[in-house]
Amino acid sequence: MLYRKTFDDANEPAKHWMMTGLGMKWLEEVEGEDSLRLPAVDERMRMALVQLTEKLKKEGKKIYGYDYAWIYYLTVKDKGNTMPVFNSISSFRDYLLQIGITQVCKKSTLSEYFGKVSGTFPDWTFKDSPKPCDDNERLRRINIARRFLVIYRRCLAVAA
Repeated sequence: MLYRKTFDDANEPAKHWMMTGLGMKWLEEVEGEDSLRLPAVDERMRMALVQLTEKLKKEGKKIYGYDYAWIYYLTVKDKGNTMPVFNSISSFRDYLLQIGITQVCKKSTLSEYFGKVSGTFPDWTFKDSPKPCDDNERLRRINIARRFLVIYRRCLAVAA
């Protein structure tokens, strides 16, 4: 996906505002034109999330807004990954919105679900309360993360 917007000298303040005021740090110049284009790593992340959602939808399954907590957990805990690095759940959520993922839930909900995960992938355990997480839900959550990793790595291979 390429967002293209040409800026002339008169629009320079708008470009600066978009980069600083709106936090669009991914604004970059492409082929001599100013463009709103996602850097490769961000485009891979967006593509992987979109493909995951589409595959689940085709199977009649749903990805819930809080399921992004499992993906955030992967980015934080998997030190050998090639995914973007985030300082907080807030920065992760803002990032998702910037790359066009809109079905993510509130920061507080992501934080709550992130706090329920422990262990090393794929042997995660979940501390849900007041009702414990059953085996089916545990496997569903792990499979969301597993499928995301497979798709993300496939996107990496295509880009290489």
